[in-house]
Amino acid sequence: MTSARACPPCRVLLVSTNSEADPHPVYPLGLEYLRAALMAQGHEVRIFDVNMSAPGAPDLEPAVLAFAPDLIGVSIRNVDNTDGTAPVSYLPEARALVARMRAVRPVPVVLGGSGFSIFPARIFEWMGADYGVIGPGEEALCALAALVKTGAAEDSIPGLVYRKAGSVEVNPPSAGLRGVGGVARDPGLVKGYWALGGSMNLQLKRGCPHACIYCTYPALEGAHLLEADAASAVDDIQRLYEEHGVDSFFVVDSVFNLAQSQAGAFARELVRRRLPVRWTAFFMPKGITAEQAALWKESGLDGVELGVDTISDPLLRRWGKPFSAEDVLESARVLARADLPYAMYLLFGGPGETRATFEETVSRADECPRAVVFAFSGMRIYPNSPLHRAAIEDGMIGGEDDLLEPRFYLSKELGADWLKTRRTELARRTNWMVAGRNMDALKRMAGMLRRNGHKGSLWQRVRPT
Repeated sequence: MTSARACPPCRVLLVSTNSEADPHPVYPLGLEYLRAALMAQGHEVRIFDVNMSAPGAPDLEPAVLAFAPDLIGVSIRNVDNTDGTAPVSYLPEARALVARMRAVRPVPVVLGGSGFSIFPARIFEWMGADYGVIGPGEEALCALAALVKTGAAEDSIPGLVYRKAGSVEVNPPSAGLRGVGGVARDPGLVKGYWALGGSMNLQLKRGCPHACIYCTYPALEGAHLLEADAASAVDDIQRLYEEHGVDSFFVVDSVFNLAQSQAGAFARELVRRRLPVRWTAFFMPKGITAEQAALWKESGLDGVELGVDTISDPLLRRWGKPFSAEDVLESARVLARADLPYAMYLLFGGPGETRATFEETVSRADECPRAVVFAFSGMRIYPNSPLHRAAIEDGMIGGEDDLLEPRFYLSKELGADWLKTRRTELARRTNWMVAGRNMDALKRMAGMLRRNGHKGSLWQRVRPT
């Protein structure tokens, strides 16, 4: 394959198609890692983000014409909103953006991002792209820039999706290192997102060694953890605070406390530098100690989001969760004693769910002191996951369903009318946010607070006293 370092410079336009603003717009951090990798190889890179444009992105075509890229990379972060009560697909919007760019600049288009990587061949064909990249994109996109300029062997590029002899080929993804930790960010994007949203995102690690029944993280990021140096990550925080006044951060790792040593080093470094910032993250409700909670709080942690799903031990085992109901209860008690706000995410209706397990989870959630609860119904089914196999075996879907249109597993044991009644009853509780019931009220409140300049996570506003 032609060396990416030896190839002529390529002009690459990276496009973020993610316009979802619930609960807040998400900074395109993945594109920054790609931009850094491409620029290190001497390529010229621009980012176009639909969130920085007016509705409908009227400045898309002028931006494409002005930059005149040789290659256009399109990021598809999510396929849909994963909401079983009101599913929305994001793909038509992304497809329309690709068509508009091609109309004014007919150069190769490459698709990527986590959403694309779950359904690579299907989305590739449906959008009529020239190329796609699954998994980590840094190595593949740099190699593709060489291919565009000088020609290279497509089958040698890791993670590349392409056409060959009338069929779609998907190369195995890269097994090399991927971007994680601090990265240089576009000042205009930082300014725009800080004005729009409540926090700036930060990634400390990639990968997950667990195998939850519905989850795509191990397939997307690998089963082994790639950890950033804690000091480097805090450098990123300090730079954003000093240069842009950003003082609220969300750690986007699948689970922040998977790597205990890194979690401690990150918090201690924040304490050492005495940075006046706040941060939030997703946590696993297992092994959280009073000492950890105190350190995290001292470092600026002001909200813990617990991925719980259920508090029924038989379901936790069946769904592949690496903790027990007692782990959840103890984590809640520790966080409450530390006066750390926390929210629990519950997911009702998965395989094996019955009315008894439903009520068991509700009852145990009531035992969690001062908890805010976000409740959802139905598990989004993704290809090749354990849930996919269970859905076929239980007759929820046919084996031929490609799942690009959102499909959800919802246990028949609950009954539609019974579930509707219980969701309505739970939504009357002041500390429960139930999808399809009262969650829209929280969204409206969040929008008002954002317009008034409030930053950080806003679910603490419904925190019980």
